[in-house]
Amino acid sequence: MEAWSDADIQDFPGEHASDASLLLPRLSKALAGQAPLKAIVLHAYNAHAPYRVRYDPAHAPYTVASAHADEVLSRENLQEARLEYANAVDASVGFVNAVIGQLDGRIEPVFLEFSPDHGENLLDDSRAVWGHELRHPTRWDIHVPAVFWANAAWRSTHAAQWANLQSQIGAPLMHIDLVPTLLDAAGVRYEDGRAQRVDLLAQKVPPHRRRLTQRALGATITWDTLVDEARAAGPLAPAR
Repeated sequence: MEAWSDADIQDFPGEHASDASLLLPRLSKALAGQAPLKAIVLHAYNAHAPYRVRYDPAHAPYTVASAHADEVLSRENLQEARLEYANAVDASVGFVNAVIGQLDGRIEPVFLEFSPDHGENLLDDSRAVWGHELRHPTRWDIHVPAVFWANAAWRSTHAAQWANLQSQIGAPLMHIDLVPTLLDAAGVRYEDGRAQRVDLLAQKVPPHRRRLTQRALGATITWDTLVDEARAAGPLAPAR
């Protein structure tokens, strides 16, 4: 907060409303402002539980019979809860597309990053874990997508950087890469001494990079370890 003491910060109530209804009007207002440079942060709810309130059932890809499938997760209602989650993820993608729709016609250069901070455990293996923010993470709640987008004005003036970014689709990225990449897109370079991070516009991700996630302050665990743990746990036993 101290770093951006002049920022226009807007809190909003109603966590059971959609990201589009809460945030798109605020994005329109921010874009209409007269500041020569803008850094706009949209903190969406995305696919947080309860999943049902994150999407409009009339436009969801999957029909779910129960209105409370994700409230008390069990083997008996697991399939419906997973469909609820899939619908919420679909709504999140729709929200990102709506943001891009507002940015695409801008004449000034625009660069966008989007990434969730976590996924969800949905009884994915025999450990039968549900939720996120666990003392010991799993492969299921830390593996999330990253979306990078730029409008024509930004791409035309940063062709080499855009090509470098495009060449890394499928590379082993980490959240630590997002801030240096975003700052570089805005023409800001900094040195923070952390060798693990990669500016995706100016550098290449090492092909055999060891991805890490932080379990606690000063304690990390590798992605490969989490994959091995899930494999060792084996599949979830079916409902009786």
